[in-house]
Formats: sequence, C-alpha cells, structure tokens
Amino acid sequence: MVRGATDAGWLAFTILGIFCLASPTARAQTLAGIGGWTRQDTFVSLAVSSVFIFKLISTLWAATPRLAVANAIWHIYLITWPLVFLAMSYCKPKLNQALQALAWGLILIGVWDMFALLSEGIPQYHQGAAFTTNRGILAELVLIAGSWLLIAATSDDQKMNRQSRVLFIVATLCAWIVLYTTDRRTEWIGFFIITVMIGFWRIRHLLNLTRSLVLLLGLVMIGVAFFYLRQERLLLAYNEAVQYFSQVDKPTSTAIATAVGARLEMYRLGISAFLDNPILGMSAGVRPYLLPQYGGGGLGGEQFHHRHFHSEFVQALAEGGIVWATTFLMAIIYFIRKLILEPFKTQSLASMLAFGLVASFILAGSFSASLIYNQPIATFVVFSAFLWAIIRSNRTGI
Repeated sequence: MVRGATDAGWLAFTILGIFCLASPTARAQTLAGIGGWTRQDTFVSLAVSSVFIFKLISTLWAATPRLAVANAIWHIYLITWPLVFLAMSYCKPKLNQALQALAWGLILIGVWDMFALLSEGIPQYHQGAAFTTNRGILAELVLIAGSWLLIAATSDDQKMNRQSRVLFIVATLCAWIVLYTTDRRTEWIGFFIITVMIGFWRIRHLLNLTRSLVLLLGLVMIGVAFFYLRQERLLLAYNEAVQYFSQVDKPTSTAIATAVGARLEMYRLGISAFLDNPILGMSAGVRPYLLPQYGGGGLGGEQFHHRHFHSEFVQALAEGGIVWATTFLMAIIYFIRKLILEPFKTQSLASMLAFGLVASFILAGSFSASLIYNQPIATFVVFSAFLWAIIRSNRTGI
C-alpha cells in the first residue's frame, strides 16, 4: 500500500530464497521444516508461474513479439514463487504476527484517509508522496488486506486473544474507509460481496428459515445504504453504460471516453479478437488499441492507450484463445484445491485466508487487470507463498 513497499518485500524474500538454495545448511533446515520438496510443490509453482510461461511462449505466433515479451516481463514476479516459498518456509512465519502487521498498516492508511476526508474531501492519491500513484491498485491491495483481516476477526480460533481480535476489527473498518475514499466501485462492491460470503459462512450453523429471511432483509437494507452512499458513482456507471450501448454499432469517442464505456469497448474488441482466433488467440502482444480491424472506436493515441483489456478473463481469451483460457482455468482450480479445499479441515484459518486472496483477485480481475501491475502481482506471490508455507509445515491455528 506504500509506494515501492510491495516490490521491496518481494525482492527481500526472493533474495532470501536464493540464499536458502545456495546455503547447504539453510537448504537442509528449510526442507526439513516442510518435509522435503514434493511433487505438489512443483505443481503449485507451475500453476502460479503458468501466466508468465504462456505469455513468453506466445511470442512464437505474435504479430509483434516485442510487445509479447514486454507483457511477459510484467509478470516475471510469478516465476520467483518457489524462491519466496522457500524463504517463507525458512522464516517459519506465524499467522498472528503477520496479520497484526497487516492490520497496523491498514489502520495507518485508514487514519491518513480519514483526516484527508475530513479536511479536504476525497483525497487524490496521485498527489500523495507516500502512497501508490494508482487508486485502483491501492483499492485492490486494500481489498485483499481487508478480506484477510475480516476473516481473522471472525475466526473461531480459541487461541486468538481479545486484543488481536479488536485490532483486526478496527483494521477491517479502516478497509471500508479506504475503499470509500479511493472512489473505486469494483473493489467496494467486491469487498461487500466477500463480507456477505464470509458472514454467511461464519453463522451458517445458526441459520434457519426465519433467521435467513431476517438476514436477507438486513442485507437489502445495507445494500440500500450502500447505494445511497455511492449513488452518484453508481448512477454515473449506469448512464455511461446506457450511452455506450445506445451507440454500440459505432461508438463515438464520447461514448468510450468514460470508465464504463472504455471497458465495454475493450471487452468487445477482446471478444472479437478471440472469435477470429479461437484456438491460440493473438498472443500476449495484443493490445486494445492495435485492433482497428474491429472498429476500435477511437481507442488509442492520446485519447486511449491502455495496454490491457481491463479483464483477466477477456485478456486470457484474446491472448491465448481456448488453449490458454482452459490452461489458466485448470491452474486456478488446482490452486484452489491445494490451498483452500484440501487443508480446510485441519487448517481452516489458512484455508479461509487463501479463499480471501483468490476471491479478491477474481472479483478485481473480472473488471480490471489484477495480474498486470507489479504491486498486486508481488502481493499475490508473497501472500500465497506465505500461506503455502503455513499449510506445508502443518501448523494449525493462529
């Protein structure tokens, strides 16, 4: 959440992972803690690294190989996942300590934003010297951190003391504050969805028909309050969508010069590219502004020059067609199986945190590029490697 911090953290763990491989003593100690390197470690590593590997391979059929290589380089953090995992295993991290550090960081950002909100209105993050220059990136990182702290705050782990639980609750509230001040619709709605899912899961054993109806009524009321707080932004999104679809056959520069209109146009272009290249796609070198054959509607140049399609799923189809989309889906399923489903009975907290991580990236990636920018990728690598180290060491509880 602080500019450069995610990259520095990733780099530190990567260097430590290299040390674990280079030093016989450190390597023996690390492997002893996880019972040796296994086939599942290799497969999880491949699942995480598959995005980088595919993008690099796609240069073979790319119209502009240089752009495909550049796209692969944006994802180079992913191939360091095994090193970060070894570093985490060597450090023997504790969940409670990591969650407390995350909570204090989120509280700091929340307090900063609260003062800015009260004194200046919605803060403009691109003017701040301390935080990320991209509000979307900040919102995505807060979505991940907030999800983790919500899961920890509602955990039924008896080993968690009251002070830690209160800290996690306060940090979760700060996540709401930061998401509000970033003015981001996608992450705000995503956090609401995750909150509802976690809430239902935590109280599932208490629900009957009457309580379920009362709870649904409560959610409707919260939804109304949410709409009231963000009505200007939500109505703006609706009007932008109406404006775009009213000109969908030949969208004007005005129709796509909006947040929603631009996304809809990029989705249309990406799907058109996929339909014409359904097997292998157009490679990682494809860009929305390089598709004039599909009527780009003014995308490109000074007006619009995005390097991605603002959706990981459309991106996968446009870049790699059915082959890559299927491989990508299988990698996600394997990751979910190993980090969420299989460890749930014995390591429920780590499993739920993995769910929060995956859900955050899926929700953010549905309408944005969650695996393009270095901060989210570094966060995913470090957080997922941390959880896998916890799971592989067979440590339970907080």
